[in-house]
Amino acid sequence: MTLIQCKLGPVQPVVGDHQYQFTADGHGRYVAEVHNLIHQRVFLSVEHYIVAPEVAEEPPPVEDDGDVTDLPPILTAPRLAANTDSGQQVRRRGKRRS
Repeated sequence: MTLIQCKLGPVQPVVGDHQYQFTADGHGRYVAEVHNLIHQRVFLSVEHYIVAPEVAEEPPPVEDDGDVTDLPPILTAPRLAANTDSGQQVRRRGKRRS
């Protein structure tokens, strides 16, 4: 058995006396199982059909251990206000807040 992928999307071509259904798999590809070797050659002779590549399984998600020291640093925007000697905040334009 060979898994053939159709690049055109969901189609139902007929090869010989058999109608194939190319349906979406779990990886977003449109595939059909083709057992007949002659039918496989027919499909693969057309540029829109390829042998579906094997898809590697995704690694399991990493559990959060709660340790924040292994996280990348967060970049922050420059401060918009600065403290003056009198303790009041001054805006960038020099206006005082009350």
